[in-house]
Amino acid sequence: MIKPLSQYELEILIQAIQEKEEFDIAQLDPNDFTWEITKALEDTYLPAVKFHPNDYLLYTIWLLIDRIDQKMKGFISFNVSPGNKKKVELSYTFFKAPEDPALISESLNTTLNWCKEKYNFEKFLLHGEYGADYKDVFLKHGYEATNNGLYNKTLSPE
Repeated sequence: MIKPLSQYELEILIQAIQEKEEFDIAQLDPNDFTWEITKALEDTYLPAVKFHPNDYLLYTIWLLIDRIDQKMKGFISFNVSPGNKKKVELSYTFFKAPEDPALISESLNTTLNWCKEKYNFEKFLLHGEYGADYKDVFLKHGYEATNNGLYNKTLSPE
């Protein structure tokens, strides 16, 4: 399951991480969030979501949640180049390599379709941890491997 966070939900997530509390949306292990990830949530994602309330879905994180145990497995975020409105970078973070490639397939399908429909993006750059472990999944979804471990996908305009 994939769940984008609103400003309020992002604030609650940050608080839950800092205070090692429960998080209502998904089971959370605060130890999964490194200092760098927590700092990025506070200093990058939250201010961006506040600054872009109408387009916050492009600036927030999208949680990857296991359908069976409801545990948070990681998240996806976007990086839109201000100069190129047709290109988006999808960055994914898994707390550990997921056992179920279906979670990756679902997240790729959901985010790719949403980006195409809502913003008419045509070029996608995909990167993150465990990329080599899921090369077959990425290739199945039409991404092409690059020499530097990234995956590209170009959609034809309709």
